[in-house]
Amino acid sequence: MITKMKFLAALVGLLALFAPAPVIAQELVVNSCGAQSWVLGLSSKPFVFDKTGNLCTNASGGGGGGGGAITAASGAFASGSIASGAAVDLGAQADAACGTATGTCSAIALLKFLNTSVSGAIPAGTNVIGHVIVDTAPSTAVTGTFWQATQPVSGTFWQTTQPVSLATAPTTPVTGTFWQATQPVSIASLPSGAVTNAGTFAVQAAATLAAETTKVIGTVNQGGTWTVQPGNTANTTAWKVDGSAVTQPVSVASIPSHAVTNAGTFAVQTNGFTSWAGGTLGAMANYGTSPGTVLVPGVNNFQTGSTPIGAPADTVCATATGTCSLIALQKYSNSASPTLASQYPATAVPITASATGTTAATTATLTNVSGHTTYICGYSIRANATAAATVTDTITGVITATMSSILWVAPLASGIGIDENIFTPCIPASAVSTSIAVVSGAPGVGGMVSVRAWGYSL
Repeated sequence: MITKMKFLAALVGLLALFAPAPVIAQELVVNSCGAQSWVLGLSSKPFVFDKTGNLCTNASGGGGGGGGAITAASGAFASGSIASGAAVDLGAQADAACGTATGTCSAIALLKFLNTSVSGAIPAGTNVIGHVIVDTAPSTAVTGTFWQATQPVSGTFWQTTQPVSLATAPTTPVTGTFWQATQPVSIASLPSGAVTNAGTFAVQAAATLAAETTKVIGTVNQGGTWTVQPGNTANTTAWKVDGSAVTQPVSVASIPSHAVTNAGTFAVQTNGFTSWAGGTLGAMANYGTSPGTVLVPGVNNFQTGSTPIGAPADTVCATATGTCSLIALQKYSNSASPTLASQYPATAVPITASATGTTAATTATLTNVSGHTTYICGYSIRANATAAATVTDTITGVITATMSSILWVAPLASGIGIDENIFTPCIPASAVSTSIAVVSGAPGVGGMVSVRAWGYSL
C-alpha cells in the first residue's frame, strides 16, 4: 500500500512537469510590451503577454520607466513573496517537511510530509488500511436458538414386536433336518480302561429271598465238609481268585529285543523236506566248490555247461520265443529294437522354406507333396525397422485352425526382434496334400525381415 502511494505521488509530479503550457486567452496577448492602452473590460487585468511570451505590465516604479517585459531568474522569488491566497506558495527546495498533514507550509514542505508519512510504519491505533488478516481469533460468544442432540418426537409409536390375536392358528409344515434327543452311536471297539479301587462305592443292601412255598428242590444242608477244586485241602485253603494258579494270556504291543548268543545246547533239525510243489526232491548233488552241497528240486545235479546261457558266437534266435540260449535271445531283441538313425520318422522326407522381406509381411511355405501330409517342426522370424512396433505372426494350413504369435519389431539402433518356436511333436497340416505357410507381420518403414520354417512330408 505504501509503495502504491509513493508511485502515485511521483506520477503526479511527472505529470506536472510534462503538462502543456496553459493556453493564454487571445485578449491578453499583445504584439509587444510598452505603454498599453487597455481595452474596456480588461482594466481589471494587471498584466498581458507579448507574442514571445514575455509578461507586460503598466506598473511604474519610482524613477523607473514605463511598461515593459518582466523577467525573473529561476528561484528568484523567495518563499512568501507572493501573498497567501493570491497564488500557491511553492516554497524552496530546502524547506523542511511540514509537521502535520494540514499545517501552514509550502507545497514542497507538504510533499515532504507526504513522503515521510507513506514510507514509515503504520501508526498504532484502531485505523485499518487495506485487507486485514487476524492471526489469532478471539473467543466470541454465539447467540441464537440451539437444539439439544436428542429431539423430542410426538405421535403414536409401535413397539418392534406387535401382539397378534388369532382365533385359530393355521397349520404350518416345518421342514429341515430333525434329530431325536438320543442319538445312536456306533463304535468299532470299546476302549480299555483301568479299574482301580479308588473312589466311593455304593453298598448293596442285602436281599431277602422270599420263601418258596409251592416248590421244594431237594434238601439244602450247609453242614459237612466243602471241597474246593482244584487240589485244595477241604476248608483249609483260601480260594484262588487272582489268577496266579493258572497260566494267563499276555498281550504285548511289541516283542522286546534280546541278544542271541551261541552259548547253550541247540537241537539239530532233521531234514524233513522231501518234496517241493508236488515234485520229489532229488538227492544231494555237488556243484563245484560253491555254494557246496545243495538240494535241487526235481533234478540230481546242476548243469555246468554253456548251453542255457550260450556262447558269444551264438547266432540270432529266429523268433522272440524260440528255443535259444540267452545270448541268442538277446541278439534277437537287439535286432528287433529300432536304432534311431534320424529324428524324422521312417520314409519321411525333410523339407525347409526360407524368405526375406522389407516393410511388408513375408511368407515362407512348406510346399506339400501330393498324397502326403505336411508337418511343421519349427519356425524362426526375425525383424527390425526404423521404429519399434508390435506385429502378429501367423501359421496357416495347420490342423484345427491358424496359429498366431506376437513379434516385437526392434528399432534399428537396438538390435533385432525374434519370434522362434520348435514343436514337439511336429504339427500336421489340416489335410493331406496341404501346404503350411509361415507369415510374418509387416515390420513397417525401414524394415527388414527373415522367415524360416522346417518340417517333413510323410
